[in-house]
Amino acid sequence: MDLKFNKKKRLGDILIDAKVINQMQLEEALTHQRLKGGKLGGAFIELGILSEEQLNSALSKQLNIKQISIKDKVISNDVISLISEEIIRKHKAIPFYMDDSEVHLAVSNPLDIELEDKVFDITGGKLVVSFLATEKEIDEVIQKHFEQHIDFEDSDEIEQELYGRTKIDASVQSANPIINLTNQMLRDATIQNASDIHIDPEEDKAVIRFRVDGTIRFYREVSKNVHNKLIIKVKNSAGLDFTKTNNPQSGRTTFLIGGNEIDLRIETLPSTNGEKVTIRLLDRNSLILDLDKVGFMGESLERFKNLLKRKSGIVVVTGETGSGKSSLCYAMLSNLNNGEVNILTAEDPVEYELAGVTQVQINERAGLTFPSILRSFLRSDPNIIYVGEMRDSETAEIAVRSAITGHLVLSTLHTNSSAGTISRLVDMGIEPHLVAESLVGVINQRLVQSICPHCKKPYNWKVEDSIKRKFNIKHESMILYKGEGCNECNGTGKKGRIPIQEIMVMNEEISQLIKNNPTRYEIEDLARKDGFITFKEDGWNKTLHGLISLETLKGEILFA
Repeated sequence: MDLKFNKKKRLGDILIDAKVINQMQLEEALTHQRLKGGKLGGAFIELGILSEEQLNSALSKQLNIKQISIKDKVISNDVISLISEEIIRKHKAIPFYMDDSEVHLAVSNPLDIELEDKVFDITGGKLVVSFLATEKEIDEVIQKHFEQHIDFEDSDEIEQELYGRTKIDASVQSANPIINLTNQMLRDATIQNASDIHIDPEEDKAVIRFRVDGTIRFYREVSKNVHNKLIIKVKNSAGLDFTKTNNPQSGRTTFLIGGNEIDLRIETLPSTNGEKVTIRLLDRNSLILDLDKVGFMGESLERFKNLLKRKSGIVVVTGETGSGKSSLCYAMLSNLNNGEVNILTAEDPVEYELAGVTQVQINERAGLTFPSILRSFLRSDPNIIYVGEMRDSETAEIAVRSAITGHLVLSTLHTNSSAGTISRLVDMGIEPHLVAESLVGVINQRLVQSICPHCKKPYNWKVEDSIKRKFNIKHESMILYKGEGCNECNGTGKKGRIPIQEIMVMNEEISQLIKNNPTRYEIEDLARKDGFITFKEDGWNKTLHGLISLETLKGEILFA
């Protein structure tokens, strides 16, 4: 049997050929994978269609690859360190034997040609022989190997490294294993484009997880002893008091990797099993400041650009937590920052520093609240004011009155629609006539997973009746796009996230309507006469353009 030829076949086809699943089960697993992420093999296991042993047995027979139990093998450090921990964790593979001509790998994915190519190059052309092992056993070996060297019988000098406040540098190798663990964790999170790291304590261990493209993914487990030392290192790097474990703390530091400096926001939280730490990663180089690339299309893009030409009024960006509201506001501020205006911001926290902009960090203990800062702003001759979030009625009222008195104000709110923002402001105590006079535009957005560009393929879709009626489609079939799954997207068919947006620009008719306490639907109906494109319509447009899949449209936009 030609192993390389078979490796080009897709997993679903291999399992159908092996007669261990049918087409209906394959479709069920593919749908589960698209909605939940992860690998297709994992979807079969999670749905109970196959056990991991059944999956591996079928792959072993079809691909003519031997199965192996790796957990009890004695593996020398020279062999297992042949490839980096990063590659081992990413590909779930363990090198366990090597001689002058061959290297043997225990792999969880025998279809991973990219891994074999990497090992072939690393070893200078040695023959790579793969053996199939369960992912659980591979994880156990990874856990055992990469923690067994964490030795706390270190000198005082090495131990002292944990307690100094220094920038975290990925290129630094330390005699202290906790520092190396911290660097590796941050390096892997950066490589995987994680937005957050969660260090969650449990009764007898701690679990480290990454949030990637909006989904939480397991990274590794550590012992309680390692967890405690890791928390000390992280807290000290951010200037926090490591002796205080019963109170939440917030801090910040930076992480250097490949000449790039990434901002880290640290939050600690006491729990019944110890301190939980959340690390938000903010890569300044990934911040999109070009207005043509923030997600708007066609007429909505022109409306967005025209909105920023206003000299006064308030523009509100709305959406759920983690929907990219702050990033969009930074793009707006960057565009407005032409050197001829005075821009002042009140933020909690300041996520990115903008040259030429005066940014003030909220510090309630020092009396720097949103209302107090805004009052000071009005005495500082501003042209443009950014309020990170209108959390209370006092902040909202000052922001609204600032907009009425000749300032352009940008701010954010947590609402689910553009029209719903108007009633939210009224509920916060702002008189309807003040909302009508001050509000010039509302932008609502949500981030959804986009199709992987590396494996995107067109297909012929028979239009479903529910979607045909919703978008008034006349055709019986259409060309849409989906990701087939590849190494770049870990077989999910999805990679990265893009915003689905709606932008409502106020006009005289809408402003008059606002004064009469209208419903959300009355506002939307009037706005549609002026060309307003709804959130769902924007999602459909981006489906047609091959940016998101039909499954994402239905699961996260139409029927969410």
